[in-house]
Amino acid sequence: MVPDGYVDTRVICFGNEWHGDDGVGMRVYEVLSGRDLPDGVALHAAGTTGLSGAMFFEDCRRAIVIDALCSNAEPGSVHRLRRDDAMFDETPMSNHALGLGYLLRMLPTCLEPADVPEVVIFGVQVESIEILKRGLSPHVERAVSATVERVLAEAARQPELA
Repeated sequence: MVPDGYVDTRVICFGNEWHGDDGVGMRVYEVLSGRDLPDGVALHAAGTTGLSGAMFFEDCRRAIVIDALCSNAEPGSVHRLRRDDAMFDETPMSNHALGLGYLLRMLPTCLEPADVPEVVIFGVQVESIEILKRGLSPHVERAVSATVERVLAEAARQPELA
């Protein structure tokens, strides 16, 4: 459940740790849980919430999303994307219901349009997604620390004003 109250930035980690590399967001959450976050930053494990994940985007100016990326990039590569880059991704990667792209597209319907935060996404290119496989591939596991550092740097940056 999302805590009550406004924060400048929410870091929202998506993924399914029982689907191989699709669990990268949850692994990043695990590492970030042990780190000091900048003031005004809240950390959330969204798992595979699907459309109900819109609640994690409430009451903030910016949302930093971490999720697995399924493209033709090098496994373990980390990509910084904007909300518009992911909104029309129709490729289901796991049981994220209709996927992160669908959730991002629906935010103006789930929230008041003026309340939709700036969204920055860190997508980690998967090597493989396998049902009932716990743990990340070596390439993706090595990308976790770089992803954590990029998320912390982004969280320290001042959010854009609407």
